[in-house]
Amino acid sequence: MYTFNPGPSAVYPAVRQYLTDAFDEGWLSAPHRSEKVTSLVRQTVTDLKNKLNVPQDFTVLFTSSATECWEILAQSLTPRRSFHLYNGDFGEKWLKYAKSLRPASSGVSFGIDDLPDIASSPSRARTPTWCASRKTKPARPRSCARASS
Repeated sequence: MYTFNPGPSAVYPAVRQYLTDAFDEGWLSAPHRSEKVTSLVRQTVTDLKNKLNVPQDFTVLFTSSATECWEILAQSLTPRRSFHLYNGDFGEKWLKYAKSLRPASSGVSFGIDDLPDIASSPSRARTPTWCASRKTKPARPRSCARASS
């Protein structure tokens, strides 16, 4: 099986059956505005809010990638600056992107086994948008497939 997701990503044998089931049930050709899809999204949002104790008046958004998330945050939801707590390349790239649009943005890096030092962080009143990303220790997948070149 080939996957075109970024990075090494485990593709477990069960995925073949999940895709077959999705095809057989018509999910892969369901229009995104159909009742089938909209009711699934409504139920997913309800389940997420309940499971994660998200307040009912909060909005849940779905995006296609983590990079798209930071682009939306930096372009649309950050008027002047953001503050980033991060470790790893992903968080560093997120801060760099945020600074390219909002130069007053700042951040604090921390080690994978450390807690971030937030004592040096700006006040929430000055910087209402806080962003956090944490690299996790890699797990060993049972199998991993990559697209061949």
